[in-house]
Amino acid sequence: MNYKVVRINEKISYGDALNLQHKVFDLVEEGKYDGVLLILEHKHVLSMGIRSNYDNLLVTKQMLEDKDVEFFETDRGGDITYHGPGQIIAYPIFKLKSFNLRLSDYMHNLEKVVIDTLSTHGLEAYQRKEFPGVWVDNTKICAIGVRARKYITYHGLAYNVTTDKSYFNLINPCGITDFKVSSLEDFLDNIDIEKEKEVIINSFTKVFNIEFEEMTLDKL
Repeated sequence: MNYKVVRINEKISYGDALNLQHKVFDLVEEGKYDGVLLILEHKHVLSMGIRSNYDNLLVTKQMLEDKDVEFFETDRGGDITYHGPGQIIAYPIFKLKSFNLRLSDYMHNLEKVVIDTLSTHGLEAYQRKEFPGVWVDNTKICAIGVRARKYITYHGLAYNVTTDKSYFNLINPCGITDFKVSSLEDFLDNIDIEKEKEVIINSFTKVFNIEFEEMTLDKL
């Protein structure tokens, strides 16, 4: 099987990452790769999913501009969320048929990836049936928002590691008002986000039972 993982070292805008996903999607559809996992961090951005309610945006767009926060409407599932530095973004562009998965099962697998990642730190994370994502101590540490076209996935997960959580005050994250957002640094000290990226790649390997070959962006 021909699976690649691409780690993008510089912070990337949401629009540039979306264009990259579309490029990779075409390569996977053409059969050049069986799947590609993109690992990155975004510049500050609020993204709206197809189920978003503007009532969950708590500030004006001018206020976002003043804070140098992008605003992006997109076609992923879910409601509004924040992405930014210190948050690991994983965008798997995978063929669902290769894993014999429905989209809902695939989303559960993404949750299992983060649960496995957190277990390496001795943290007991869990899923909630009513809310997609991953939870620790009744706080949401990872958001999930995906889409599939022609049985190929894109978009993915956002795992808070050393995230500046004050940006979540701009919104009702994922439309939820009853629970707080957390990050890994709430539970652990001395976190190395680059090492954490290695951990989450290993968790993808285990949960999806595949091996990745590392590839640089310029070689795609």
